[in-house]
Amino acid sequence: MRDKTIINLPDVSQRSILFIDIENCPSKITELILEFKEYHKVVICYANTGVKIPLDWLTALSNFVIQGRLELIKMGDTANNSADFGITFMLGCYFEQYDRFEIYSNDKDFDAIINLVNRAPDKKAKRVGTTRSDKELQFDSLLIKMCRMLHKIEDCSRPVKLEGLRNSIRAQLKSRDMTDRAREHLVSHVISRMEFLDVVHIKNQGNLVKYNANRMQDFLTKMTA
Repeated sequence: MRDKTIINLPDVSQRSILFIDIENCPSKITELILEFKEYHKVVICYANTGVKIPLDWLTALSNFVIQGRLELIKMGDTANNSADFGITFMLGCYFEQYDRFEIYSNDKDFDAIINLVNRAPDKKAKRVGTTRSDKELQFDSLLIKMCRMLHKIEDCSRPVKLEGLRNSIRAQLKSRDMTDRAREHLVSHVISRMEFLDVVHIKNQGNLVKYNANRMQDFLTKMTA
């Protein structure tokens, strides 16, 4: 029997819509199914793919798309902040149809938009961010350090093969007191995050690594602003 997963519309008087800055808060994808219990519609704008979802969700998410409750906006331009511009534009498109607007992002630049929406009669808006743990902050620090190092050196001097890149990351972890298994997991996590950010491209079944210096600069600018 086909799964016809349907989550009823929220039982609230105000029509609500959620915009997810998935590139800024990729972990939010793990809560996506639950969001349909609170919001009438969810909009995700993105410039770079890379977020992974459980296969079991495919049918449910397809149904939400068919019902018009989930909208995925792929930005044609992968430049810095293109997904942010997409969220701002889509909020304007839906301004008359909804009463409550929420943007899930750690990017404080959205606060200016939130303030404008709250000036309008009968409209409410807020930005919701994540509270990052010490472990997450340490990971961010390592990721920034690696991107900064790779960005500074000439392209011809960067690791050409995946194992070379892994060794470069391992070298940054020498002083950390951790098991070999935990170290290798962290190395893989850093590379996965780099791929998601479009900073690196792993080609030929992992034999070759290509770098995107512009995306590195965009990431460093956003994280160190």
